Amino acid sequence: MALWNRARASWRVQESVAAATAFQQTGDLGALRRAVDSARRAVDITAVGKPHRPLVAVTLAFVLRLRAERLGNDDDVRVAVDFAEEALAALEPDDPDLPTYYNEVGCAHWQAFERFEGAGHLRRSIEAFEAAVAASEPGGEQVGGRSANLANAHRMAYDRFGDLGHLDRAVEIGARAVAAMPGGAASLPIALTALCAARQQRFDATGRLDDLDEAVVVGEQAVAATVGDDPTLVGRLSNLALVFLKRYSHLGAAADLDHAVDLLGRAVERTPPDHPDRVGYLSNLGIVLRRRAQRTGLAADLRAAVDVGERAVAATPARHPNSLLWRTNLLNTRMELYRRSQDAGDLDEAIALGEQVLAATPGDHRQLPRWLSNLGVAYLKKYERTSDAAHLERAVLLGERAVVASSPDHPDHMVLIAELCRTYRARFDATGHRVGSAELRHVVDWIDGATPRSAYHGVQVGHLVGALANAIGEHVDAARALDAAVRALPSVAPSELTQDDREFALAGHAGLVSEAVAAHLSVGDAVRAVEVAELGRGVLFSAALDLRTDLEGLADVDPALAGRVRWARDRVARSDEDAGPAELARRWRDYEALVAAVRELPGCSRFLLPLPLTVWWCSSTPPTPVATRFSWVPRVTRCPFGCRTSATATRSPGWSSSARPPRRPGRGPRARGPGGPPGTCSPGCGTPSRDRWSTRCPPIGSRACGGSPSDR
Repeated sequence: MALWNRARASWRVQESVAAATAFQQTGDLGALRRAVDSARRAVDITAVGKPHRPLVAVTLAFVLRLRAERLGNDDDVRVAVDFAEEALAALEPDDPDLPTYYNEVGCAHWQAFERFEGAGHLRRSIEAFEAAVAASEPGGEQVGGRSANLANAHRMAYDRFGDLGHLDRAVEIGARAVAAMPGGAASLPIALTALCAARQQRFDATGRLDDLDEAVVVGEQAVAATVGDDPTLVGRLSNLALVFLKRYSHLGAAADLDHAVDLLGRAVERTPPDHPDRVGYLSNLGIVLRRRAQRTGLAADLRAAVDVGERAVAATPARHPNSLLWRTNLLNTRMELYRRSQDAGDLDEAIALGEQVLAATPGDHRQLPRWLSNLGVAYLKKYERTSDAAHLERAVLLGERAVVASSPDHPDHMVLIAELCRTYRARFDATGHRVGSAELRHVVDWIDGATPRSAYHGVQVGHLVGALANAIGEHVDAARALDAAVRALPSVAPSELTQDDREFALAGHAGLVSEAVAAHLSVGDAVRAVEVAELGRGVLFSAALDLRTDLEGLADVDPALAGRVRWARDRVARSDEDAGPAELARRWRDYEALVAAVRELPGCSRFLLPLPLTVWWCSSTPPTPVATRFSWVPRVTRCPFGCRTSATATRSPGWSSSARPPRRPGRGPRARGPGGPPGTCSPGCGTPSRDRWSTRCPPIGSRACGGSPSDR
């Protein structure tokens, strides 16, 4: 009878493993049910202490983990931990299967930590994975997967405890596992994927761009090393897509965003409709489609983002661990749709999703600050639409809770402060309610010493804090915050980006330089106002010099209006020593009115966007030119405020001779537009002169008409 039961138990174990494999490949819930039933029957007929009891117990632990991951049953998690520990305890120290059992114990405790967040489960998981790797044969087929588990556990330990040593350890483990395996090893893609994730997370924590670039390289290697019909390929496609999305978020290269959309599209296409991971891929695809819609203005991308986001939410049980994340992603997409459509239904749906997420989020959840802020932004939009003070107060309350719930080293802390300042500014404009001076100064002090998650976020928070300080009359603090933002501006649009990418990156910071100049003028510091204006304009000027269109699109639509815009633009660009701030202000108003008129024309809504000159120059900005690596521009001797500057010509870095660089091929001389009526200036290009900048270059932001502006 004992032999018969052992044979039956072995058969049930084999049946369970086969059904579990089928479930992993297809997502068939019927196969998962058969796997659990077979393992249960094997346990029922195998007494504790029998030689084959460890195998039966560890099989049941494995299939219960699969069911818990798919259906979210907490009891399955607890029972899986118990059976995994039982199986390990019954093995002899020299058992050849010891690494496998240690690995299963680590996986069971890892899942328990994800579900219950007990630190003891995480520590036991790391301990078990360490033992599994140590007991594995170096370079063996299984060491890659076990090393990946250990690296991922250290990544989770960083999330839990905040110790950067865990991330360093994760990168070290992944790199060592990859280096030890031959190129064709079956577990190499697993180790590469873990190394990619560790590099990405360390970038999140430290801002080291080399980690982000290496994450892309390693992620591409993981995809390339995966056999085409391997069911794990789709997960690696999704992981790589998110790395590309992260790099786009920090560097702004549109090509990275296109890669992310393509990879996630492939992941969704290769995943069966009932596979448990499909909803995650759908939600992630919604994110990248939304980001591309923001980048390009394509309505089709935004509609597709809403569609896949709704499908992900509808297919996810309310108690699923990722249910809140999918709803948050859909909330953000609904908010973007509202910005485009101004349909109150989209905004109400976003707020309803946010309230659902908030109601179901534990107070110590690591994503709570971000989700509070998201809902606060939605209520601010609701206030802007309805003028209901209750919505504004709700937005303020949520924003304040978000900042309080995040520590200064939280990766989103700077973004949360920026959003709260935006809300404070709306409250001040509506009610006159001021932020306390001491509180504002504390924030400015923190900005001075903080390391932003990205250059974009550093500029954004400095801009919004400075604008708030300017509005309430705290001009000294405003100047400090805005100076920090302007100093970071060159990093927002590095020269290695394409021209369109640089323009789009800079367009996200409209009005920064004019705010900074205004703050310095308010405290009587005209010299610093000149310096800030020169730095800001230098960044924009260098970003604009490669443009070629120079109103050509507008000339095709309305030649007379194009001529008037050229005339107004040249008057703004002209450095007349007798033109004081009042005259410059009048010129800017004329120019702005013409640009607004152009944008009303069909197909010209993006005229001079995303970088219109008015974004960066206030009416009293001194006309100080700047040298860039593209052009030679002499300095003027006096600004409209009477500030003396050096009368020396400056030469861009990289020119080996003091002589002026040759004119670009095909560029002829251009006659200066006369000071007469609009429409009398002639087309073409000019030569460098005493003017603020050379008229041989198109205006900042000049581009073909068509499309619509989009936010970063």
